[in-house]
Amino acid sequence: MGGRELHFTIPGRVGGKGRPRFTVIGGRGRAYTPAKTASMESVVREIAARAMNGAPLLEGPLALEISIFLSPPASWSKRKRAEAVFPTGKPDLDNIGKLIGDALNGVVWKDDAQLAELTIRRRFTGDAPEKVQIQITGLMPAIGIARAAA
Repeated sequence: MGGRELHFTIPGRVGGKGRPRFTVIGGRGRAYTPAKTASMESVVREIAARAMNGAPLLEGPLALEISIFLSPPASWSKRKRAEAVFPTGKPDLDNIGKLIGDALNGVVWKDDAQLAELTIRRRFTGDAPEKVQIQITGLMPAIGIARAAA
């Protein structure tokens, strides 16, 4: 698979992966994904499936690059908005990466355990629309024996 690439853009914001919720049904405890997380994962899956255009799932080690572009808060002054570069705060970058990685399971790759590299960056866009750009690159397999899953 080495060298194959996939690029796509998700318009708007992508939230972080929500913690699982728990309930008791019929005397048994059950875990479920919060509706907001499930909805966002569905949006990511749909856009990724269109980008895959019927191609087979990516195989082998992969690199995932996530670039998040956000608008500065409207309440900020024009000067502060113009100088803004690095957003901080919620949601945490690792939670965004987890949501996207889980959403792409079975759509782009078999499992996000195939990720050998992960880069996540977040920047302010100025006046440009908010978006999340995704780039997935197949890596050449390392020479040697792959470690078996534990």
